[in-house]
Amino acid sequence: MIIIRTLLFFIYLLSIVYIGKAIDICVLANSKTDEDFSYKLLINKFNEYSVENNLNITLSLNLISKENSTLTDYELAIESLLLKKSKKYDLLYFDNTYTTTLGRYFLNLEDYIPIEHINNYKDGIALQTCYYDNHLIGLPITIDFTVLYYNEKLLQKYNKNYPRTWDELIETARYIVQKEKEANNTLLIGYNGMMSDSETGTCSLYEFIYTFRDTINSSFPDLQSQNTKNALTKLKQIKEELSSNEIFKSNNAFTFRNIGKKYILFGKNWYTPVLYEDYKKDILPGSKNGISGSVLGGYNLSINKYICEEKRNAAIIAFKFLTTKEIQKSFMLESKQYSPITSFYDDEKVCEVIDCSLYKRLQLVQRPYSADYGTWSSKFRNKIYKYLYDSSISLSNVLKEADKITSEYSNSANSKKTFYRLFIIIFLFSIFSTFILI
Repeated sequence: MIIIRTLLFFIYLLSIVYIGKAIDICVLANSKTDEDFSYKLLINKFNEYSVENNLNITLSLNLISKENSTLTDYELAIESLLLKKSKKYDLLYFDNTYTTTLGRYFLNLEDYIPIEHINNYKDGIALQTCYYDNHLIGLPITIDFTVLYYNEKLLQKYNKNYPRTWDELIETARYIVQKEKEANNTLLIGYNGMMSDSETGTCSLYEFIYTFRDTINSSFPDLQSQNTKNALTKLKQIKEELSSNEIFKSNNAFTFRNIGKKYILFGKNWYTPVLYEDYKKDILPGSKNGISGSVLGGYNLSINKYICEEKRNAAIIAFKFLTTKEIQKSFMLESKQYSPITSFYDDEKVCEVIDCSLYKRLQLVQRPYSADYGTWSSKFRNKIYKYLYDSSISLSNVLKEADKITSEYSNSANSKKTFYRLFIIIFLFSIFSTFILI
């Protein structure tokens, strides 16, 4: 009896030691709501894998959303933490536009991740958003892009084809909207615009200008070029003939709501796997047939370089798992979201679930990098909006000002702006310490 009690006591002690070695890896992510299927799906997959393989590592997700936080700038909140070398979070998701801002705080993955693992992502444009100072500081987990939702039933009703140029879109929308008005359907919107005072507005402007480049392989037009002038002139024409200031300034929720009501003929918005009755999706038109464009969106995953060695080793294990082809493919099939791994779009099983042809026809463009991207984005779009929404403003003057702003903010060494940004970050850190991030 004494022997049994002794054995049980030692088993109890060993269990305490075993439990003590359990490593909790904290993951920080951003979402519009508290319930984000995408993140939780991946986190749950790893935790199941960890239990099955006795890794003794658990991923804990902290989802920052509009519903559980007063924070308005997720990436700035991350920077305010990491500037103080915070070890609170081990794995961090962030918008791929903010690599220049946040890259210095993350591990160089080339020192920890096998090259053959990284090469799974090498053919996609999304990997280009993961380099900071020639170091690979993350891998793309998701990609976002915009498409044109169109009412196929109305196109068929009036024997019209999907427009491949903006001029074709104007002609088709003008005709159908007029015919529908004659049939007492006065609520139909020809085109939505999505030119709101938000990051989506910047994306809409940037990709519209990109659709006016000379050829598929041409780079983004110079802001004071004739291409850009033609683009913004055409954009204003679309607003005035097919829409209104109010509709153009509306957000993506407005667009999806009115697509659901069948009030929009052509509606540009971010891709979603949700299917809408009578609607299909395709790439945006361009200035000429064969030219299109979409801003590249999405989230990258990185590892906090300030965490201790034990946490770092565990985070690397989790990172490798989350970014393997097998897990990314499984996630893609379950979520019906597009992946940054381009080889999937030649996989028959994937193409049964995802429209691979749509992805292959996309002409993606990266937003410009800046050490203070958020400030550039706000100033850039609001300069151009002066022309778009005010008939008295000169386009040439607006583009000169927008070009000047872009040149200023592309120079990350601008000491005044860097000092000002650091001041804001330190100020925000003192505020955030009372909120959810600390």
